[in-house]
Amino acid sequence: ILLEILEVPYAPALAVWVGLVSQFIPTIGTYLAGALPMLIAFTVNPWYALWVLVFVVIYQQFENYVLQPKLTSKTVDIHPAVAFGSVIAGTALLGAVGALIAIPAVATLQAFLGAYVKRYDVTDDPRVHGRRGRRSVSGTSTRLRKLWTRRPEPGLEGPERTEGTERTEGGEGTDGTGDGGSS
Repeated sequence: ILLEILEVPYAPALAVWVGLVSQFIPTIGTYLAGALPMLIAFTVNPWYALWVLVFVVIYQQFENYVLQPKLTSKTVDIHPAVAFGSVIAGTALLGAVGALIAIPAVATLQAFLGAYVKRYDVTDDPRVHGRRGRRSVSGTSTRLRKLWTRRPEPGLEGPERTEGTERTEGGEGTDGTGDGGSS
């Protein structure tokens, strides 16, 4: 669009050139591809070459810091902040090569850790919170326990079931006989 606005010759072909080269050579491909449109814009007007250079630099920064982390986080299943941080760290450590290999290296590390590092489930232990007795709060486990105690005894479904023969945790009926209500 910028090349068309500046009336640079062969603007659609130059745009396709920049798009292809920038995608096949990550991180620095846009700068390399932007050199050709900049030279052709220079033949029209030297100020147009400056506008193309400014656009290429701004677009590359937008792609590197906004688009690339979001897209690569979806394709390699890592968080965008981790992708962004890995590119920054890779660039700081190894320069352009580090920027190229940072996201695949982090994705490989994440896959390795996910496959070979044992994960432990965190459970709620009453000893940790200082509670020894039953909780007075009606939580999910309490509601499930109440639903379980309302289930009828096997073989007592339908009209044979009498009131007060609800099953409790210990298997005793709620009528107090201790035999499940079959007195």
